[in-house]
Amino acid sequence: MSEPNLLQVTVCMGSSCFSRGNDGRAIETIRQCAETAGLVAEISGHLCEDQCTCGPHITIEGTLYSNVQVSCIPELLKHHLARGKEEHDG
Repeated sequence: MSEPNLLQVTVCMGSSCFSRGNDGRAIETIRQCAETAGLVAEISGHLCEDQCTCGPHITIEGTLYSNVQVSCIPELLKHHLARGKEEHDG
């Protein structure tokens, strides 16, 4: 049995980002979207990015995304994964 492909995601849990939507709904949406793409989301949280005015922030495999609303997460992940595939395939 092969190991699942991991998608590393970090969610800012600072008070500003949390109050703007980086809460349990965002985390569950990330998890569900990753699963749909055949990935396992490895989600961690951290405190403030010191960019509170343009949050909520989500970092996917080292790429920081700002102003991320829960409703946009499926399209954001789709875009991120497609871009990564293009870079990988050359």
